[in-house]
Amino acid sequence: MKKKIGRVLVVSLLAIATMTMVACGKKKETNEHKIDKNAIYKEVDLGIQFPEGVEINSAHVKDGRLYANGYSFEEGYAQKLITCNLDGSDMRTFGFSDPNAYIEIMTPLKDGKIVIFYTSYEEIVTEDTYDYNTYYYATIVDENGKFGEKVDLTDKIEYVSNVQVLDDKILVFSDDKIYTLDHSLNFVSEKEFENINFGRMFALRGDKMLISSWGEEKEEYRTLDLKTLELSDVLTLAVNMNLYDISAGSQYDLILRDNVSVYGFNLKDTEPKVLVNFVDSDISVSYFSSFDAIDDRTFVGAYYDYDSDDGRGAYKLAKYEKVNPEDVVEKQILTLGCLYLDNNVRKQVIHFNKTNENYRIRVIDYSSYNTEDDWDAGSKKFNSDVASGKGPDIVIASDSTTIHNYISKGLYYDMNSLLDNDPEIKREDLFPNVIKMGSYDGKLYEIIPSFYIETVVGKKSILGDRQGWTMKEMMEFEKTIPEKSSLIMGVTRNEFVNNMLAVNSSVYVDMASGKCSFDSDDFRGLLEYAKTLPEGDDDYYNQLEEEGFWESYEEMWLSNRAILMPTTIYSLSDYNQILKGYIGEDITFIGYPSEDRKGSSAYYYFSLGISSKCPSPESAWEFVRTYLLAEYQNGLQYNGVPISMSAFDEIAKKAMNRNAGGGDEDILYEDTDTFYINGEYITIKPLTADEIKKYKDFILTVDKSQGSLSDVDLIIDEETQGYFQGDKSLDDVVKNIQGRVQLFISEKR
Repeated sequence: MKKKIGRVLVVSLLAIATMTMVACGKKKETNEHKIDKNAIYKEVDLGIQFPEGVEINSAHVKDGRLYANGYSFEEGYAQKLITCNLDGSDMRTFGFSDPNAYIEIMTPLKDGKIVIFYTSYEEIVTEDTYDYNTYYYATIVDENGKFGEKVDLTDKIEYVSNVQVLDDKILVFSDDKIYTLDHSLNFVSEKEFENINFGRMFALRGDKMLISSWGEEKEEYRTLDLKTLELSDVLTLAVNMNLYDISAGSQYDLILRDNVSVYGFNLKDTEPKVLVNFVDSDISVSYFSSFDAIDDRTFVGAYYDYDSDDGRGAYKLAKYEKVNPEDVVEKQILTLGCLYLDNNVRKQVIHFNKTNENYRIRVIDYSSYNTEDDWDAGSKKFNSDVASGKGPDIVIASDSTTIHNYISKGLYYDMNSLLDNDPEIKREDLFPNVIKMGSYDGKLYEIIPSFYIETVVGKKSILGDRQGWTMKEMMEFEKTIPEKSSLIMGVTRNEFVNNMLAVNSSVYVDMASGKCSFDSDDFRGLLEYAKTLPEGDDDYYNQLEEEGFWESYEEMWLSNRAILMPTTIYSLSDYNQILKGYIGEDITFIGYPSEDRKGSSAYYYFSLGISSKCPSPESAWEFVRTYLLAEYQNGLQYNGVPISMSAFDEIAKKAMNRNAGGGDEDILYEDTDTFYINGEYITIKPLTADEIKKYKDFILTVDKSQGSLSDVDLIIDEETQGYFQGDKSLDDVVKNIQGRVQLFISEKR
């Protein structure tokens, strides 16, 4: 369970996604509404079966042969080398004689040989102490698995960041030095670079490398001539290299990869050229441990497949081959724009593309507009498109203000009729309070597939029948607690203010109406109370150590050392640990102080909305609705509360029927049948029907949603420091906050 004793405000990572259709005929068709048929590829599983019990760390292809390294669970994590042809034939597995070895870098040489740089350690055990020495070695392994003499690099090189193999030498990069070795691993020379500390390094065509180092303000790039070891001047590149995974090219200087596509890029290009679009190709891979260009039409990639048939996941190698453009099936296009393509969205998009006969979704990643000078350029571009009426038909946003900023301008569609007319999804099955969170003036602008709860809990035996409180009521309650108890343990001034802003964001700021209310008595009380709290964490930690609670942290609430527990509840498992672990008896969801005594709120990972400018909202709904269907909702056991109450009930049945105790300890902890306290796991009973009903009844009372108010948060943080330090009066600070935030909201609208 993730508990929050400190800062609760979650500054959401903006994940805006959009969908525009060819069917929306009133919009001018752009390139984004077309599939690039030359970027469609198919994935061909190489079908390589690695030895049982061996987990692969990395793999590389050289001269049509695969070279991989990993370790064996069955042999105590012993390091392994594996080499085979790309069809899996002629597989050879080599082990280390040194049981303490760990491979740092493995690079294929010519003639099937491999050069390996690895660490090893030697234990130093005496009667009273335990220590160890770490060594750094290099060795060469031939095609038959015979290990050459190991070369001790310990006194010369602390670690190796990159290795480049040339015909006549091997270059080893470490910090600000390049060491030259011959092919027998004898030292030839070393060269130190003044004011250069090597960062990322990428092989280029023509015996050159692209080298990064940190400059005065940002990362700088130079080319390195591998023959002369001379660096060029700082390069001006047309793309932000930090946005990509990078590997060597065959027809291009570099192969760039982001979350959507593969690009070819030459250093003198003004922009990269799209070679492969994974989403358009219905390929679900989002991360490769290695990716090699065989030629300008074929790539080989290695990745860990978490969705393998056995449910355990497996390391997978695949070839990516170009599909003839004339073989690409045409459909009407739905574009999906995003600042970051989350894997959840990626899978949903690909599933939609494979199953929908009439439409397919085209992904546009707005983060491609970001630069090192402006990491918000993509967000600005998206907002500019929406504000100018050129925005997408569907938005997926993890920040509620993304949609609420434009509700007053009539830019989003009321989805009530779409929901009510859906043949499979019933409104009465959805949490009504969550539907309300996505609504404004009775109009449904956002669909929230899942959410999690931010609240404060405590023992019912102490809090009584309270269901919520104001700041004044909480301050009065604090006077009644035992002298050695703390109301909220370990929360500093700024953390408390941020927590309150997070859970009461919709109380203080209404983006839809464009008004804020920081001049209220409740907000004044918030600042007055915050001033009584510690300025920093030192006193809290020292106090814990003195009283022995640092070793028994989980006992704080059981023993009434702390009365209130600020927490985030992601699942029934979290709830069970709070109820039967941390608190140990019946709890009250008291929440944070709030004028309306409703101090609990719902965070959500993302929401979906449809633009009012889309002439065919029914078509857009075909994608939105997939997040409300049972197939998606029933898979949310550990990823928040599903909006579907029937899905919640199914998950609850599993929680009640779970067998407490027995089995694998890690699985038990994940399932929260156990609770870790005082250095050991204790078994806790599964939830009962009454306990789940209480939690569900509580969920139904939560009708506030969290928005990202990071800019407002900064304004308040700046202004409150003067009050906390005694330099400004409360009246002046409240007046300044109200004025500045109101101006910010007006400009935002």
